[in-house]
Order: sequence, then C-alpha cells, then structure tokens
Amino acid sequence: MLWDALFSLIEERHFDNISVKDICARSHVNRSTFYNHFESKFDLLNYGIYEIMPEEANLIECT
Repeated sequence: MLWDALFSLIEERHFDNISVKDICARSHVNRSTFYNHFESKFDLLNYGIYEIMPEEANLIECT
C-alpha cells in the first residue's frame, strides 16, 4: 500500500515535494506504522525499486 501511494504521488509531483505524511495519508497508513517498516521516503523508494521492480533496477545498474 505504501509503495502504491508513493508511486501515485510521484505521478503527480516531484519526489522532493512528497513527504512521509503525504504517503501515509494517501495509503491510509499511520506514520508510526510507516516508520516500523521504513526509515524514510528514500528507504521506501529503494524498497520499491529493488524489491517490487527488480527488472527495472537491473536496467538502472547496467547503464
């Protein structure tokens, strides 16, 4: 749910303008729950890239 929220927010605005609060509001997840799983929005982004979309991550590493 958190990854989906972040991904949808990235489609609307630049990553720098997205906060953990925005991600939690979009996903209906409490901020304390977010921080139980991730240290930051950057940590969530890394998780999404390397765990959810590993094929795309391999393309990034090859360039």
